[in-house]
Amino acid sequence: MIKKSIHSLCTFFALSLFSPFSPQLSSETTEKPQKQYYEMGAHGEFEVMQGYRQDDLNSSISKHKKDPKRTSKVSFRDVRIYQTRIASKFTMNDYFLKIGLGYGDIRSGHVHGTQFKKSDKKETDRAKVRGSYTADAKLSWGKNFAIDSTITLSPLVGYLWEIEKLRFKNGKQIKDGHSKRLHDLNSTYKARWNAPFIGLDASYDPLKQLSIYGEYNFLFALKDHAHGFWNLRNNRHGMHFEQRSSRSKGFGHIGLAGIGYEWIDNLWLKLEYQFLWLEAKGGKTRGKEHHHKFSTPFHKSRLMSQEVRLCVEYAM
Repeated sequence: MIKKSIHSLCTFFALSLFSPFSPQLSSETTEKPQKQYYEMGAHGEFEVMQGYRQDDLNSSISKHKKDPKRTSKVSFRDVRIYQTRIASKFTMNDYFLKIGLGYGDIRSGHVHGTQFKKSDKKETDRAKVRGSYTADAKLSWGKNFAIDSTITLSPLVGYLWEIEKLRFKNGKQIKDGHSKRLHDLNSTYKARWNAPFIGLDASYDPLKQLSIYGEYNFLFALKDHAHGFWNLRNNRHGMHFEQRSSRSKGFGHIGLAGIGYEWIDNLWLKLEYQFLWLEAKGGKTRGKEHHHKFSTPFHKSRLMSQEVRLCVEYAM
């Protein structure tokens, strides 16, 4: 059912983008600055954004394929990030290309690690996130359709890359009701996600200087490739491991809502909210602890992110 839905959506977007009978944006319904290259129906936009982002990231592994119940899990909660972004958009004859880059400075967060035992008992580790970063890139291409003088719909396709690296310290272990400090804890976890997507952009301009807009992207064939290093395992010699999800079982959603006001000619101030959900399943977890190599099924990983940002855009 999901494959049929994706195939139908892709067919609709392809027909919308390439059909010779597609409606064109007329000069009567859009007002653009008088630049020389507007004679060719072309214009560009450049945007700088600064915001606050909060993430929840978790990953779990299974003991055996026939026993999907997870045996261990690590969760990064309330990860607070200062986010900076730049974006550029080039439009010609209603077709557009958008490129966005982002970098985030991770300031704080909490880590919860759980080991499930055969006796249904569990060990819990807790620590503080003490830095590292996020980075992402987004490329999309689509076409504008003017419904009337105030409403524009734009189907699009694209690709997303997302990286998040976390470092955690100052931990403690809780076992059988007793707590023990984990001195010298200094471990890292790095997840890399990538996936193609299809989506729809919509804008409503009730006034010449006011714009209300939104965008939705559905990601499919999502891949999660993660690396971890637990420095206190194996008598402080450390343990390295790698996780690779099954691309056929991954998916995600990105939603965006914003409002913009043209402060002076060609200079817009915007306020935006973005929600991101990435989920990957299946695959393998492989690692090495001292001289011992291990392999176990990868159960599931999930990244949920919310971001609020202020934007300044210049239309050329």
